[in-house]
Amino acid sequence: MLRTKDENAPIIIGIGGSHSNIGKTTIATAILKALKGKEKWGAIKYTKTAFFTSIIYDKSVLNQKNKDTQRFLEAGAEDVLWVQSPEDELNDVLPIALNKLSHLDGIIIEGNSAIEFLKPDIVIFIKGLDKKMKPSAKRILPLANITL
Repeated sequence: MLRTKDENAPIIIGIGGSHSNIGKTTIATAILKALKGKEKWGAIKYTKTAFFTSIIYDKSVLNQKNKDTQRFLEAGAEDVLWVQSPEDELNDVLPIALNKLSHLDGIIIEGNSAIEFLKPDIVIFIKGLDKKMKPSAKRILPLANITL
């Protein structure tokens, strides 16, 4: 675990799924909308890349039309980060991203590999009706508190 379970640490909700386009962002935005105005929440979108690592926090990039990050901001996230990295660099990049959002009450993180690494307080897994499941999904399914 990257953080202590003290009352000052933000709660982390991880949202993963069996494959792409299963509804992870839809669930994340529904949660953000429900919490809007009650507490300060942020979101991290994790995208696996092959060669580079970056943390994007530039609102002009995050607010681009039809991006998941734009949907997070529109749903009420105070701050949003887009983390891109190979899986083997998560140990370096995710602590930095969490630190940038540590002033918030909670953080929603979308991405199977990030969930596997962070072991969030709550994990929501979207399985869907078909049997298709990528390898990272098989690894995080046992961590799920809620399966849809």
